[in-house]
Amino acid sequence: QYEQMLSLFQLQNLLALGILLFFLFIAKYTYQIVYAIRLQAWKEGDQFQLMTQIAESGNSAIAISFAGYLFGIGTILSGLFRDLRQLGMGLDAVQDQTFNAEKAQGFDQFTTDLIWVAIGFGMMLVVQVVNDLVIFWKYNNAVELYGETDADNNVTGTKNVALACVEAGHFVGASFIIAACIQAETVVLGIVFFGIGEVCLCIWSVAYECTTKYDDRAAIQGKNVAAGLNWGLNLVAMGLLLSRALYNSNS
Repeated sequence: QYEQMLSLFQLQNLLALGILLFFLFIAKYTYQIVYAIRLQAWKEGDQFQLMTQIAESGNSAIAISFAGYLFGIGTILSGLFRDLRQLGMGLDAVQDQTFNAEKAQGFDQFTTDLIWVAIGFGMMLVVQVVNDLVIFWKYNNAVELYGETDADNNVTGTKNVALACVEAGHFVGASFIIAACIQAETVVLGIVFFGIGEVCLCIWSVAYECTTKYDDRAAIQGKNVAAGLNWGLNLVAMGLLLSRALYNSNS
């Protein structure tokens, strides 16, 4: 156990952690892309600033949605950069004899992981668009979360925590699917699996609405947090089940 604890501080493990933290930092900016376009943030100025909304404005909706997004990115990254020893780190004199072959293979795997990171971020971008334009096609998610300032400087549609719960649930559920997709044998197969999984999530979302006795969209519009949390966690559960099916398909 003591040796296992010390292994956490080996160079390759610290480097892998640093890489993962870097991509989590990047996620702060990729999260805002869709909303910046929808709100035309270049015209609105400080209204769109993520940390300002969370820390100064106390926007719980943004915090919940962003937390779900970060959880999703973490889920995707958890299956990547697992072993950097193949890059030649931590080799002793005996292991060094086979270093060249392992190094070449290691760099190939490292490059593949980087490609999957880019694809994973792209898939999460698609999830945001689907959530905004398909699941909540009647609303503008950016306005519901951030708010919109009219000509008289009145802010409308802000801090819809109910919608944020559904959006966060969609992020987490889709991330389970994406994490399974990046284990596919080819990029094309992974993208196909992602498309199938996202379509199934949307179908499940519609089916969920049909089985509830109340009007889900009216509840979300009315900022009913309980309804939003129930809907979001249903998407999480379905995403987890779909990811298991995808893992079995990859094996």
